[in-house]
Amino acid sequence: MVRDCQDMHTEADVCATTGSGSRPCPCCCCCGDPAGGTGELPSLMGGKCCTDRKPRPQGWREKPLPNKMGASLRQAWAEGVSGQALFVVYLDNEDKSIGLEVEADSLEIKAVTPGGLLDKYCEQENEFVCPGDKIYSVNDFTDKTDVIRQLKEESQLEIMFSKLIVDAKIIKKPGKKLGAATDTETFTILKIADESLIADWNKQNPKERICIGDRVIAVNGIVDNEKAKQEIGSKEELLLRVMRGPRRAEQDPMGATGKLPPPKDPDGKGGKPPPPEKPTMKL
Repeated sequence: MVRDCQDMHTEADVCATTGSGSRPCPCCCCCGDPAGGTGELPSLMGGKCCTDRKPRPQGWREKPLPNKMGASLRQAWAEGVSGQALFVVYLDNEDKSIGLEVEADSLEIKAVTPGGLLDKYCEQENEFVCPGDKIYSVNDFTDKTDVIRQLKEESQLEIMFSKLIVDAKIIKKPGKKLGAATDTETFTILKIADESLIADWNKQNPKERICIGDRVIAVNGIVDNEKAKQEIGSKEELLLRVMRGPRRAEQDPMGATGKLPPPKDPDGKGGKPPPPEKPTMKL
């Protein structure tokens, strides 16, 4: 159901209650009506208002949105980020050790330390952060310098991650099946057949591969699982919207890094040396 986020803020025009205090609501009160007066929220975030964020943990101090945030974060909550899904984790980082390795320039996740602070949080909250995800903001700061400073210096961290979403256009062919076994409730992909339509997509689109652990979130724009299954069975063309899931090295040729391994000596002459690794930092 599409909701009117203005109806949620009857006690104040510019504040939305989250956790133990109140803060501005970027998608409606700070930016105006994002849907041009219709009262409906854009669909890229599933009709989410910024106040749909998880409430801050009990006892966390409340703070206003920083002036340096600019329009990008407000727009992200109102309209989503193209090709990405956003989610938030809250960490009490008293020991200044998150258990995370990121690429310094892009803030892309390179590794999550098993048993580390972030890994434990994700296990408890049924979330997952995996290589290929990116840090979008920390404590509402989106500038890279501010993000790194917050991660290193602050003990209370509200980290917004962005997760890749792939739109795969599949056209059915005689004698070939879609080739994906999925969880009946979550639509998470459990198995991919070698000779299948999805396997063909993966060969043609190596950077947007569909892998075990990914989750189908829509089929031809339909998000209801049962109706989506009917759509798969009845239509010749399918647009699968797939959200990246945790990579499983033992089942997934892309491995834990989310990348295909380089070819081994393709020209028989030793090949070119691999490009230098981009600098990373452990947090």
